[in-house]
Amino acid sequence: MNRTISESNNKPDIFSPNTSPHKNDLSLAALARWLITYQSFTAVTDKTKVVAKEKFSVSPGWLYGLNPVFATGNNLFETLMLNLVLVPQGVDLEIETISQQLAWELPIEEYVKARLTGIVPGNLAELYTIWSRVIHIEWDNGQPLIFSAGLPKLDNHEAFLEPMTIWKFNKKDKEWQPNLRWLNSLGKAMWRNFGQYISVQQAENSQREPGIVTWLHLLQSKKTIADETALRLTTVGLINDGNATSQSPAAEFADEMQINADVLFDPNPEKRLQWPKRIEDTVEMTEKVGALVWYFANHIMELRGVKDDGAFANRVSARFYERLNRPFREWLAGLTNNDERDEKVNLWKRTAKQVAVQTADELLNSATPQDIRGRVKNADGDQHNIFTYYRIFRASVNKVLGIEGGKS
Repeated sequence: MNRTISESNNKPDIFSPNTSPHKNDLSLAALARWLITYQSFTAVTDKTKVVAKEKFSVSPGWLYGLNPVFATGNNLFETLMLNLVLVPQGVDLEIETISQQLAWELPIEEYVKARLTGIVPGNLAELYTIWSRVIHIEWDNGQPLIFSAGLPKLDNHEAFLEPMTIWKFNKKDKEWQPNLRWLNSLGKAMWRNFGQYISVQQAENSQREPGIVTWLHLLQSKKTIADETALRLTTVGLINDGNATSQSPAAEFADEMQINADVLFDPNPEKRLQWPKRIEDTVEMTEKVGALVWYFANHIMELRGVKDDGAFANRVSARFYERLNRPFREWLAGLTNNDERDEKVNLWKRTAKQVAVQTADELLNSATPQDIRGRVKNADGDQHNIFTYYRIFRASVNKVLGIEGGKS
């Protein structure tokens, strides 16, 4: 996206694809792409708003307020068909009929008036084409002059018409809201949040799966999607800077995970035996191993007398998960509904232990004299060094993974 079009006068976009003399040089195709992206990921730095009787907070782009998820096919046609949600989550077409209307099919005055009410659109066509800004374009010697005015922010809480986001339950407000990504979770792979994409719990308010996953399940149950079909769930979007007064794009993320349809929608009547529940349990177990890696690294900093608020341990933990990302995706994609569950889970346990031990061994092999000498840990005079912490780490990993006698 060419952000030099929308950059402020005092904060130029440093990594622009265009130099300043050519910042406004755009083909019509590029301008169309920019308009779509801008409406979806608008920040809130601009001050111009549409005229209204009451004050309002200007709207960020709708996709900016989501944690997107969609299905990816083998080509553009498959992708479009997989994501063509004809029956939104919770809608019974035998009871109600939803008329679809694109935002640009409405007269501008009528659309702005409707937006001033703050009501979220009631149909997918309008939701998919929702505006965050009223935009007017004039042409000057073949170059576009763009004027914009902010529209009111819409409340996306409990907006279940939106099928392409993951949700979390806000216990304080007792409502569902999109589970957003922030800069501190930028490096967290999609598979580590597996339970947010497919329902694995039965307790009320514990989970709500994305509408697109519910739709894919419906297609699979109607045999429109074959059981052996490899489904790819994809997430892509922008993360804002965390500043409520700007919400400027600070980072981009993209990730995916592949899983067979009969694994994702395991028909086993006992939920605890279904693949999704076993996969989520495996992810949680892996997270516990990751925590042990973090604590081992943090203990090393304590031995060195360094107080870094966990910065070193965070880097080691990130390296551990980077090494796990590819093998877990491959393990997940290789699962079938005919597999013996325990055998496949045990296969992953061996991989998780191997990577955890490899990460810890690197720290052990680079031990400093201070790490080896150690420090007195408590008032009882117990002496700890890197070797005692390493033994504790190995024993704890075996315990978490359910491995007896240290066998891998």
